[in-house]
Amino acid sequence: FTGSAGDFLVGIEQAWLFVDSRYHEQADLEVNSSLIQVSKLGLEGHKTLVETLETLGQSAPGFRLGFDPFTLAVEQFRIFQKQLEPAGIKLVFVLENLVDKVRIQSPWIESDPLPALGDSQLFPLPDAVAGETTAEKLTRVREAMQKANTDILPITKLDQVAWLFNLRGWDIPYNPVFIAYAVITGDGAFLFTNLARMADEIQATLQKHVTLLPYKQYEESLKSLISQSNNLRVLLDPKHTTMGTYCLLEGVRVVETANPIEGMKARKNAIEILQMQVANLKASRG
Repeated sequence: FTGSAGDFLVGIEQAWLFVDSRYHEQADLEVNSSLIQVSKLGLEGHKTLVETLETLGQSAPGFRLGFDPFTLAVEQFRIFQKQLEPAGIKLVFVLENLVDKVRIQSPWIESDPLPALGDSQLFPLPDAVAGETTAEKLTRVREAMQKANTDILPITKLDQVAWLFNLRGWDIPYNPVFIAYAVITGDGAFLFTNLARMADEIQATLQKHVTLLPYKQYEESLKSLISQSNNLRVLLDPKHTTMGTYCLLEGVRVVETANPIEGMKARKNAIEILQMQVANLKASRG
């Protein structure tokens, strides 16, 4: 299924794809109906993901729903928990993403290799286009952290990472972001991504203000940072932080509030507004 949105539920004997009205016809064309039941949201007789799970939970006592905590926001986890626990469903962390595991072990991998996560070349957004340097953005973020009386800010939302470091990539089709994590402290900033795809010039510029580390070192590094003091307070936005990151903060005081980057990103500066006008003019002429 090549649609850009939808939910997929895999059971021991059945599987379901849940799509909204944009993809009703596309799902019929692309999905093997003998293997997967398509639920067309909004149509009578078609159940939502939660409704389907509730039915499964009622018919199978002790039903366990597995999920990858690093792909689900804290707030969404809590919503699922509130909706599903009355049906006797227990949510279970699956730390090894089973879809990724199948992708890696697929028999056609040699003849039709699937791209690795985070392998697109990164390119910088010039200050003349962004209207603000990474150093200036980091200063504003730290001021917001101080106002919230917090010491560490983990960032798991890709568009926030791209905005903060004035970088773009093509890891996700039709979306100029790149696979990465970031952590901001009172005197440091850490960017975790595939460094091999980052040009030396970009690395040299970023390293004036940022510590660059491999993507896989995120969990270990975050744990190390929060273990440096018993009094650290971590800023966590439940809407924009993964449940996996939340679980890494065990034993630390967590302050749940809006990520300041989300508001900063939304309020465009004069140069950003001008660039939007130029882009719209180009699109209109096209």
